[in-house]
Amino acid sequence: MLVTVMQSCKMFITSLWGTLYQLCGEDDYVIGLYGSLALTIGLFFGINLFYGMVDLMGRPAFLYKYKIQGEHVDPEKYKSAVIRAILNLAFINVPIAVLAYHVAVWRGVSFGYDGIPDLFTAVWQLATIVVIEEVCFYYSHRLLHHPFLYKHVHKTHHEWTAPVGVVSIYAHPLEHIISNTVPIILGPLVVNAHLSLTWLWYTIAIVNTLTVHSGYHFPFLISPEAHDFHHLNILKLSFFFYCCNYGSDMSRVPITIPTHLVTGLLTILECWVYLIISMVLMKHSRRQLLTRDIV
Repeated sequence: MLVTVMQSCKMFITSLWGTLYQLCGEDDYVIGLYGSLALTIGLFFGINLFYGMVDLMGRPAFLYKYKIQGEHVDPEKYKSAVIRAILNLAFINVPIAVLAYHVAVWRGVSFGYDGIPDLFTAVWQLATIVVIEEVCFYYSHRLLHHPFLYKHVHKTHHEWTAPVGVVSIYAHPLEHIISNTVPIILGPLVVNAHLSLTWLWYTIAIVNTLTVHSGYHFPFLISPEAHDFHHLNILKLSFFFYCCNYGSDMSRVPITIPTHLVTGLLTILECWVYLIISMVLMKHSRRQLLTRDIV
């Protein structure tokens, strides 16, 4: 039964992707580059349009009560954040997307009908992608809190003590490359993920970072409060209650296990639990299928 459902899901996804691939003229370059840019940029501005309406117009009003810090956003400051975000997307993301496409072609990534992953492949690849992103982001972010790099690079991002969604890429160009962009695109290239899975990962990553920077703790969504406190320069407690101040005064107490790393490890553990469960279910379903065929 489970095998039948999984096969049906894969057929549906394959059909849906095939339709999209045909709309792109069955051109790998069009779907791989222009399609990826349209997805990521469209998601970024589409979601931020919603957050911007709440932040700048206070509508819908009932959502404003979920704002963590409660202070109103300065329209001029918001405008400068949007401009910097556009510049980062235009002069960093677009060239890197071109490079990533050519690397994907060199790596033999599939863009079309072939290579749509089954559940098992999708889960282990996604789990591996999360591991790569968490490790790369954590250590690049920690590096950016070195006093020299903080002063000349990362301080730009921390100009916002009460972050909003668009501030997720309000950053110095160097930071945007090594901490915002490379950790996201590296994983799919390493595991040779089909473009459909890469798009799923991009969607998860963009929604996550915008939620974390949104400044709103909506019901049933992940809480961005820890990241808000990080921007407020408040001492954060790690897993073993060691404190670390990533604030502008650079007075830091060495820590053993940072909060973000613990969160990342828990995320990785959760992904691998899903992987093991899917393996067990698939093995059980195949056994049932073989038994039915024998009978």
